[in-house]
Amino acid sequence: MIFPPHLPSLAELSRTLVREKITTLWLTAGLFHQMVDHEIDGLRRLRQLLAGGDVLSVSHVQKVLRELPGCAMINGYGPTENTTFTCCHRVASAEEIATSVPIGRPIANTHVYILDRYDQLAPVGVPGELVIGGDGLAHGLPQPPRPDGGALCARSLQWKGGGPAVPDGGPWRATALTGPSSFWAGAISR
Repeated sequence: MIFPPHLPSLAELSRTLVREKITTLWLTAGLFHQMVDHEIDGLRRLRQLLAGGDVLSVSHVQKVLRELPGCAMINGYGPTENTTFTCCHRVASAEEIATSVPIGRPIANTHVYILDRYDQLAPVGVPGELVIGGDGLAHGLPQPPRPDGGALCARSLQWKGGGPAVPDGGPWRATALTGPSSFWAGAISR
């Protein structure tokens, strides 16, 4: 469904979701927070709710888990340089997000690495810089110098499938690595 070309109120968006029987919805973090605070009833038909674009509030995600039990809550993380989503995480329970909402695992054809201050892969639990590569990365990105005067850390890595990479700040940390995977197998949280 494409919304009419005007800025709707939260109430109008809520009524439209109900009237059109929308079951899957993607919201920016800011709009997600507003809808949860003021129009959560409009989200009750949803089976999937994806939110992202900025850090999601733990209390808002916990409220969705509590009040919309039939709805899968997915945090979709990704910087502008890598299209809409880089990583996704389905939040299964309020207990797993006591302090932050994980950004999850990379989507298909995307690579996510956490590098330490020496541009080496950071061990689990060690904070570092999140570096993203893969098919979704915008072409022609500038190669900015690092704050410490070094070159962009991604130049020294060989991405599975080749191509450029972009750093996305820090600190980030891998909270778990479990089971087989193409690279990360655990959640990444800020």
